[in-house]
Formats: sequence, structure tokens, C-alpha cells
Amino acid sequence: MRHHAHILFLPFSFNSPFPEVIRTSAPGIMGEYLTSGVPILAHVPPDTFISWYVRKHDCESVVDLNSVEALKTAVNDLINYPDLRQRISNNAKERARIDFDPNLSSQAFMQAMEAAI
Repeated sequence: MRHHAHILFLPFSFNSPFPEVIRTSAPGIMGEYLTSGVPILAHVPPDTFISWYVRKHDCESVVDLNSVEALKTAVNDLINYPDLRQRISNNAKERARIDFDPNLSSQAFMQAMEAAI
């Protein structure tokens, strides 16, 4: 039997002893999450890169409060609103193509290196 996730959960600590790391982090698996076609629920502090990125590109559902009730609401919204799931999943795939494509990333890196030399 094959199992399929209905929601991918991306949690960050709200009480980290290293808040500067949390603010600027993006998981290495971010590209895979975005290309999955599965809606993503990010539970992250409001001043993080992930919160900014998700809101800017409307590519995940985000809860930036340390609140169980807010998480319940977000999960219920993802379950009950197929248009929401479809919109954020489509936007996520587009962002993965733009921001996480290995060929485009390596070209941009080479251009930056050439410009620096």
C-alpha cells in the first residue's frame, strides 16, 4: 500500500536559543517540498525568511503565531478549501522552478563568480 501525505508540515522553533539562525534559515529540502504538489503548512515565527518568502509568493499556508488554535484553523482551511490547496500548490511549484532549479542556480552562481573576478 502506498501512502501519500495530504499536508507537509514545516515547523520552526519559536523559543530557540539561536533566534538569528531561525530567522535566516531555509531548510535544504525546501525545493523538494515546493515541487511535491502537496500543500505545505509552515509554523514559523513572524520575523523569519520562511514567513516572508511564503507570504510574498503565496506558496504555503503559514502560521506565524505560537498557537495551537491557529494551527488547527490552518489545517482545517487546508482540508476544507480545495481552491486554497490548489492555489498554494501551484504557486509552490512555480517558485521551485524559479528559485530552486539546479540548472538556473548554477548559471546564476557562475555569472556572479564571473562578475566578481
